[in-house]
Amino acid sequence: MSNWRLPEYETVTGYIYDAARVFPQNIAVSFNNVSITYRELNRRSNQLANYLLQKGLKPGQSVALVLERSPEIIIALLAILKCGACYVPMDPNYPRDRVIFMAEDAAAQFYITNQKFSGRFAGSVANEILLDTILTDLEKCSEADLPLQNNPEAIAYILYTSGSTGKPKGAMVSHGNLIHFLKGMQEVFNITAQDKFLSVSSISFDASCFDNYLSLIHGAELVLADNETAKSGDLLLKLIADKKASIMLATPVTYKLMLNAGWEDKIDATVLSAGEPLPATLARDLIPRCKSLYNVYGP
Repeated sequence: MSNWRLPEYETVTGYIYDAARVFPQNIAVSFNNVSITYRELNRRSNQLANYLLQKGLKPGQSVALVLERSPEIIIALLAILKCGACYVPMDPNYPRDRVIFMAEDAAAQFYITNQKFSGRFAGSVANEILLDTILTDLEKCSEADLPLQNNPEAIAYILYTSGSTGKPKGAMVSHGNLIHFLKGMQEVFNITAQDKFLSVSSISFDASCFDNYLSLIHGAELVLADNETAKSGDLLLKLIADKKASIMLATPVTYKLMLNAGWEDKIDATVLSAGEPLPATLARDLIPRCKSLYNVYGP
């Protein structure tokens, strides 16, 4: 798993199961003072997947995710994929009407959130599941791997546009699309189990798929920045240094925050710019401060 192999699986979940077998003690996800190994990530996502199946979720259906950045997001999205369903990521700060519209448009069977946002989306046709209130129920669910859903044409997730020119529109991304994308990115970046991938992207943006899956399918550590850190140049520079991050993807705005915070010393990390055009002046400022710089704007 340290280097991408010719696909043995047509879906991301097959590679996640492999990573849990090959790198069980490696840190899969770290967030503030919390670290989860690949064995634990696989176990907990299996339990949530079995819970969702017990609640009636079926392959091909969709589930809305309304969570702040945390390890629970990763557990939840993997659980949904293991059921053969697809997820619809939503920022908890979206207006209530927008979330309800997206859930209905995607025909979501459930929306997964926590007590902090309980009841905010009352009126949605999707049933609410509060992760922090079902912990006892989850511990009763099987930890065993689920039968592998290996259909490349199955939808992995649905991302919605901003809706600035009208109603938000959902783009359906299949497992085959995702595997093809990840394979191409791996040929360029050669992620290994020794890498630490710093993620500042919201799950509601396509960049998060690059962060999450390119690290997790190769046994690397996914370092999640909390909301405060993701908006602070000072805190991001500190997190990079503390975690010894080897690769990160962010917008030009984020890199400007880091420069304005006094980023002078070179970091031993590959830097990727996405989300918006990368100005040539910013690129010239970044190149001497990182291991290498890539402009990956334009999915």
